[in-house]
Amino acid sequence: MGYTSKDEKLYLSALYLNGWQKIARPDGIQNPSFGTQINYKPSKNLVLNYSTFLGTDKPDSLNAFRQFHNFYLMYEPTSKFGIIAGLDIGRDKFSPNQVGTWYSPVLIFRQSLNDKTRIAFRGEYYSDPNQIIIATGTTNGFQTYGFSSNLDYDLNEKVKFRVEGKMYHSKDKIFANQNNNYSLSTNMSIKF
Repeated sequence: MGYTSKDEKLYLSALYLNGWQKIARPDGIQNPSFGTQINYKPSKNLVLNYSTFLGTDKPDSLNAFRQFHNFYLMYEPTSKFGIIAGLDIGRDKFSPNQVGTWYSPVLIFRQSLNDKTRIAFRGEYYSDPNQIIIATGTTNGFQTYGFSSNLDYDLNEKVKFRVEGKMYHSKDKIFANQNNNYSLSTNMSIKF
């Protein structure tokens, strides 16, 4: 259920869910999950959002309860420049008697160079030492920071091209028995 204010600056929603990213309720989970969203646009250049998930992805017999919070801010001081800052933080049971926390801050800068060309830079960190979301089987779990940059070019209204470079560094050797991972990729998308 959702509500939008008359001036369309505020959007509120409450959600009744089958579980963590589930379309159908999984076997063994009878208890419902819930979500909320508050999206506020104080001006045409600024968006503030807070979303939650309260529920589980584990069978009811484990008596686990996941709390997840997502915050983000989008600020576009001009039509050519924008900033996105966000934070995900969650808490859940990872063993019969232990509860752990994972979190991930992100910062993205994007700039339009002209009508057809854009660049973006992204920095992020993901900390999941108890391997609640990302299992690594290593001593320190998933504790990784990354940087990426991309160049987007619109060949025309229906064809877009991207070149993206990424670098990740992890506390443990989770990338083919290494701490670092580098990639350079391209893609083309076609709109029909």
